Amino acid sequence: MEETREALEFDVLFIGAGPANLAGAIHLMKLSQETGREIEICLIDKAETIGQHSLSGAVLDPKALVELYPDYVEQGCPIEESDLRDGIYYLTPGGKFRLPYTPPYMHNDGCHIISLSKFCGWLGEKAEELGIMVFPGFSAV
Repeated sequence: MEETREALEFDVLFIGAGPANLAGAIHLMKLSQETGREIEICLIDKAETIGQHSLSGAVLDPKALVELYPDYVEQGCPIEESDLRDGIYYLTPGGKFRLPYTPPYMHNDGCHIISLSKFCGWLGEKAEELGIMVFPGFSAV
């Protein structure tokens, strides 16, 4: 008995729907649209929904996001907190002491606190709007 399988062909395949692959797929699709080239981009992820495996929170520096979507706030990017305060604490069994100096490389001015799960879900929606084929529930072998 011969087994036949349905095959879909794409020009580019991204495996895993983390922030980097989602942003890469979106950027590539925008470049192809700007140059007038039609390409098929597919993104697969083993999770049942996009963002389901991205469980942590994160500090997001929006520099790269502004390149993808300059109006990301108006487009509904799921930002949890924008007013960040930096500080370094020395923790002891009985309490904490705030250190008087925070090194410049640890300042998060202009950054946002996000849920990676919600952020990846939002980027997945944006990818689909651009025509990228997004398939959750598929693992790569």
